[in-house]
Amino acid sequence: MIIPSRWIRMWLLFAHYKLIGDPPGPIDMLSLLKKDSTVPGGWRAKKNLLPPSTKFGEERPGHYRRISLEAWIQLVDLYGLDGYALAVVKFRFSNVRFAASSNPSSLNADLL
Repeated sequence: MIIPSRWIRMWLLFAHYKLIGDPPGPIDMLSLLKKDSTVPGGWRAKKNLLPPSTKFGEERPGHYRRISLEAWIQLVDLYGLDGYALAVVKFRFSNVRFAASSNPSSLNADLL
């Protein structure tokens, strides 16, 4: 599953580091999605999404982080969701494909 980097940073400041007093609010998936009537469900991932950098010394946080389906479900249960679930369904070198769904359990778990 995919979660916005900005939201996960706020959650870490709240839950782990205790640097902010208020929880981060609903997970803002709309920051990663674009309305598109040509795809099933009417939403797709934005085309410019970047993963976090894995190169040593490069400080690029990227637009999203990958988390397990179990962690996703727990976070949505605790904080809510603004938008739709988003998962990486194909990852080969620099070719990343996403799937958006209002029901994350409908996504093929073998591909997450």
